[in-house]
Amino acid sequence: MKIEKKKITGAVLVEGGGIAGVQASLDLANSGYKVYLVNRSATIGGMMAHLDKTFPTGDCATCVISPKLVECARNLNIEILTLSELEKIEGEPGNFKVTIKKSPRFINEKICNDCGECTTACPVEINDKFNRDLGTRKAIQKYYAQAIPNKPNILKLGHAPCKMKCPANINVQGYIQLIKKKEYLKAINLIRERNPLAAICGRVCPAPCETACTRSKVDSPIAIRQLKRFTSDQEIKLYKSGLIKLPEQKTPSVDAKKIAVIGGGPAGLTAAGDLADKGFAVTIYESRNCAGGMLYCGIPRYRLPKDILDYEVELIKRKGVRIVLNCTIGKNKTFSELKKENDAIFISAGAHVSRKLDIIGEDKKGVNYGVEFLRQASGEKNMPQIKENVVVIGGGNVAIDVARTALRLGAKRVELVSLERRNEMPAYKEEVEATLAEGIVLRNGWGPKQILGNGSVIGIELKRCTSVFDSNGKFKPSYDENN
Repeated sequence: MKIEKKKITGAVLVEGGGIAGVQASLDLANSGYKVYLVNRSATIGGMMAHLDKTFPTGDCATCVISPKLVECARNLNIEILTLSELEKIEGEPGNFKVTIKKSPRFINEKICNDCGECTTACPVEINDKFNRDLGTRKAIQKYYAQAIPNKPNILKLGHAPCKMKCPANINVQGYIQLIKKKEYLKAINLIRERNPLAAICGRVCPAPCETACTRSKVDSPIAIRQLKRFTSDQEIKLYKSGLIKLPEQKTPSVDAKKIAVIGGGPAGLTAAGDLADKGFAVTIYESRNCAGGMLYCGIPRYRLPKDILDYEVELIKRKGVRIVLNCTIGKNKTFSELKKENDAIFISAGAHVSRKLDIIGEDKKGVNYGVEFLRQASGEKNMPQIKENVVVIGGGNVAIDVARTALRLGAKRVELVSLERRNEMPAYKEEVEATLAEGIVLRNGWGPKQILGNGSVIGIELKRCTSVFDSNGKFKPSYDENN
């Protein structure tokens, strides 16, 4: 009687990569089944890989398990799915459909040759869970020397609050760890992966990352913005001393798609730099005689020196970005011409307009508005004429910048009138403190009623502000008109 050997079809899923799961997978694979070995950890071996000896024989645990792990990895019928979890099973015996959630290893397993250079270079040290937190390990490392798969992985516990709060989503933890290792150039390059204006943001960024810093639960937030400034200053210092050079000038390929950027402010510069990195031929059209937008004409030089701005702009130009100055779209060049010459257009023209107060006398000679005043003070136009006494209305950062700039332009006495109480002022706390340190007088809780004078300003009448915000927290000031 002839007995036909039954052909084995289908596949088997084994949940758990401990010694039991490994042995079961080997037995099933050797019987002809396709086996999917699913394990939550980055390696297989389970608890036995942690042991020194096995019970009751006292054999070396590693000597027992290692051959099994190697055999499992080499078996063509076994597919090892590490960093994976079983989420859902559907169907019936013999016909199951399984959903598995697989987390990333954060390395390219196809090209990794386990040279170990990544572990040596990694600046981040964490507790070593394999050795029960008795020591530390690098954030990128193999779980243990004989691990299967014999590849490192990066241990990530999610995104840090500081990174999530950052509008540019900069890897804050990464560049701080690089600074810790004195790898300043690597730190600044990591920042510029997400923000090409690193040196500028290190000076004028509102630093929302610091408000989310978990260190504040212990004492005070890490000075993230200052660290960004520090590492950019180190790069500039190396450049000025001749130890490093600027990147070589790149040129877009002749067949690169062309993109026009209207406006050379922060948005336009950032977009242009990112697009150039992706191989596009980018041209910025700027109506003024220099790039930077409000960075140039809205932020005083004592906060943002011009050479710092020029340095950042030059780095973006070196990527192959062309900047056309003194070119106003609609005047020097039509929008229709741009559409014909380019494959796409990015509009970042800005909105450099001050908000008026709508009070009596604000049209008198001697009344200036914040944005226009700072633009003139930047040297773009005729410098504003400052007399002995200056009153600045407002409690935000623009008002602070105007007050401190007026002092530098020769004002003998500067007073800043703010609706808000001192603790309510929207200006940065450190800027308010610097304003007071420079001798500028703050008058909190007052608002303007009218500007006095016949043709020119001779004074200002104020009224007491009783509340700035309504019950819903919206800006809706109330006044005592009789005070």
